[in-house]
Amino acid sequence: MEHPSFSDNFLSYHYRSEHPALIAFSNAAFYFILKPYALPNDTNPFELHRVDGLYTAQTNLEEARAVVDYLLHLPSNPDGTYPSVGIATLNLRQRDTIIREIIRQRRESAEAELVFFALEQSGLFIRNLENIQGDERDIIVLSTTFGRNESGAFHHHFGKLGTRQGYRLLNVLITRARCRYVVFTSIPPEEIRSYSDLLESRSENWGYGLFYAWLAFGEEVSRGQSVVDSPVLTLLTKNNARRAVERDAIRPQLLNHRQRLIRALSALFGPCIVTGK
Repeated sequence: MEHPSFSDNFLSYHYRSEHPALIAFSNAAFYFILKPYALPNDTNPFELHRVDGLYTAQTNLEEARAVVDYLLHLPSNPDGTYPSVGIATLNLRQRDTIIREIIRQRRESAEAELVFFALEQSGLFIRNLENIQGDERDIIVLSTTFGRNESGAFHHHFGKLGTRQGYRLLNVLITRARCRYVVFTSIPPEEIRSYSDLLESRSENWGYGLFYAWLAFGEEVSRGQSVVDSPVLTLLTKNNARRAVERDAIRPQLLNHRQRLIRALSALFGPCIVTGK
């Protein structure tokens, strides 16, 4: 409920990401008001690697191995340390698969042991979608996990990510990187390209179409396309603007309902209890 002593205030600047493209998607899809407070950074903030691995038993071994290989070849900083890295997966079993692959590499190679020890010292984490809340790292590496099965079929088993509230999980997932976001995916390209139809049919920014849109955006940026010219962001902004108009249209009704509720509660419990005066 509103309180006369308080007013609504919203964050205007985004301070985490060192490149505007890392927050551009969420800004277009959800916020519409954030200004990136980005440091000068000419490096490409996105990498998208197509793996086309087989999805079996809720895991994708090829993607897990590609993630581990990427980390083994990650350049160190000039002082010999490594950037902080977070590995994200879309389910618990893929997280466990990556952990097992790291353990195997460390047992078989002294060099791998040194690399992963140094990465751990720099803050390496490996977490599934639901457990990444609040974390941030210089580099986030995502295994999108899902792909075609042994029969060549692709199923949309995205769990919470595909629900109306899944955009909250997605927003957290895609805004954890300070410098670079690296994606390894086996989701068929034609699926990713269907984001436009999926979002336009809903006229809202949610569902697995939103996840596809982020992958398409990452691919655009990885190829060097300007954020200003992004067709993905154009569609997201249109949906967001339409939603804002709808919110403004119903806001007077919500305020009237809130005022009636306050009066009703005041009649029952007294104004001091309800308003805090």
